[in-house]
This record gives sequence, structure tokens and C-alpha cells, in this order.
Amino acid sequence: MKSTLKTIKHFKEWVEKELDIEKPAKVQLHKSRKSLKTYADYSPSEGIVRTYVSERSLGDCLRSIAHELVHHKQNEEGRIKSNYDIELEDEANAIAGRLIRKYANTHPESNVYDTVIKHGKNNK
Repeated sequence: MKSTLKTIKHFKEWVEKELDIEKPAKVQLHKSRKSLKTYADYSPSEGIVRTYVSERSLGDCLRSIAHELVHHKQNEEGRIKSNYDIELEDEANAIAGRLIRKYANTHPESNVYDTVIKHGKNNK
């Protein structure tokens, strides 16, 4: 799990540089979805990204984090006006997809597509 946490931390910092984020977001990793309605969410008022990680591939978790960090950037730019804006969602989906592919290609040692997070343990 330590190597997975290291990859998640590195990815978060890498995405923040790629997006030119001024104030880093806090990322919380959850083993349970009890406090989450979806697999990840972003709180604009707190600057917190919450992501469910158990029983998911590392690549999927990282894509979720990237998606929510795009919302963080949108928030920094003053573009988030409501809880749900389809255009901002589409933008976050597109950018997150590009970011995860770029990261996987430039950091093959991360095993983004080969790692599954299971109850706090790595399984390849």
C-alpha cells in the first residue's frame, strides 16, 4: 500500500502542476462509500477532494482524483456557480482522461493500469 500511496501523492502533485493550480487541494482517500454519493467528490468551499479507493483499479482512482482536481482549478477560476454544471463536468471528464493517459505514458513504473486496490492492499 505504501507504494500505491506514494503514486497517488506523486500523481496529485503532478496534476496540480499540469493544471497550474495555485493552492493545492486536500485529497482524502476513503475505504468506504458511506460518506460519498459517488466514487469521488469535490467540496469547493473546503478545497477537499474525497475519493473512494477500495476494490478499484489504481488508474480509475487516479482518474477520479484528476477529475476532481479539474473542478478545483475551475473553482480557482471562479467558474463553479452551482452544484452541477454539465459543461464543467464534460470538461473535467475530458481533461482527466488526457491526464491519466499522459501520466501512465510518462510514468510507466507507476503500474497505473495493473494495480487494484483491495481493502488497503495492492494486488497486481
